[in-house]
Amino acid sequence: MEKLQLDLEGPDPRRGLSGMAKGLIGSEILRIASEIRTAITAGQKIANFTVGDFSSREFPIPDCLRDGTLRALAAGETNYPPSDGVLRLREAVREFWRERLQIEVPLESIVIAGGSRPVIYATYRALVEPGDTVVYPVPSWNNNHYCHLVGARGVPLETAPEHGFLPTAASLKPVLKTARLIALNTPLNPAGTVLSPEEVVRISEVVVDDSETEHDGVLAHLYALVATIDARHLQTRDHSENVAAYAVALGQELGLDRDRVMQLRRAAFLHDVGKVAVSQATLSKPGRLTDTQVDEIRLHPGVGSTMLLHAGLGEEALWVRHHHERLDGAGYPDGLEADDIPLEARIIFVADAFEAMTSDRPYRPGMDVPEALDELRRCAGTQFEPRIVDALERLVGAGDLTVLALRVPG
Repeated sequence: MEKLQLDLEGPDPRRGLSGMAKGLIGSEILRIASEIRTAITAGQKIANFTVGDFSSREFPIPDCLRDGTLRALAAGETNYPPSDGVLRLREAVREFWRERLQIEVPLESIVIAGGSRPVIYATYRALVEPGDTVVYPVPSWNNNHYCHLVGARGVPLETAPEHGFLPTAASLKPVLKTARLIALNTPLNPAGTVLSPEEVVRISEVVVDDSETEHDGVLAHLYALVATIDARHLQTRDHSENVAAYAVALGQELGLDRDRVMQLRRAAFLHDVGKVAVSQATLSKPGRLTDTQVDEIRLHPGVGSTMLLHAGLGEEALWVRHHHERLDGAGYPDGLEADDIPLEARIIFVADAFEAMTSDRPYRPGMDVPEALDELRRCAGTQFEPRIVDALERLVGAGDLTVLALRVPG
């Protein structure tokens, strides 16, 4: 018998199957199912629970389901999924969760599939990049294959019968540091065991604790990067810290709650982190910038926003992206107007402008505080939010804001 040739002849490795396809291995569950069917054929008495091979003699379908299926077939219906993903069934699931579990779930987050494998594979594809680490307990079906299909590094976690062949918080903790995805299955296929509510809580706490530790490390790197950017020039050595201080005072004056003010401080301190992508020559130029250099400077809100998104700071990333938008729509990067600009971004814009106006720069000396306030007032309603400028004037007038203007000696 001639062997099927999977690759075309020639030196080009692209003339044939992909490396992923060449590395595929057979399904363990199908191998086990084949072995069981062979044993049953040989006369052994086995209740076959593998891959849906349930004997209709042992597991007959309910009469109402059989009759309904036959009626649907006679009416010409099909099991091809509709574009709305079986809308009525999704609505029924939402109602069940609402009434029985008191959980409100958006309809668009409910997916109905004919078998879980397409949804699980889609989840892997959506969340996992090639080279990412995926932790999964064994026994469990197909996680090693999903890892292979998306190019992930699978880390199988051995389980024990005393824990129902399920992972524990203690067993997961050592492998969480590098994990992008933890694949848990409860009830477990094939054992049928279930994680206890207490263990689910313990696992969740371990995951959150690990994420917060990593998050703190990422923030520390971002803060160090901002300090490095500011330290490039004597005139900007404390710029980000000063902007953060002004933003905090403005947020408090405008009635933001404590947690929001802390988020605002973080965003204000990191507002210029995207300047890591701007050349030293452009940042330190003493004269007028060229159009090309202006375009380069205008990249920094978007770059900074992306960096914060990767650090898990979604709201702060939005504020940083829009901290150079103007009320009249003439700002950047997106040309937002008025209330489309987040309030926190508008606060950072005023704090940033006030700090820059009152501090020396390579191309001009800093303004006196009254002069800077006059300039902000002149541009209120076009560039700046009037009520934020009002708040700044109140703080300065009452002596509640220390102006931290940066001056160059001499």
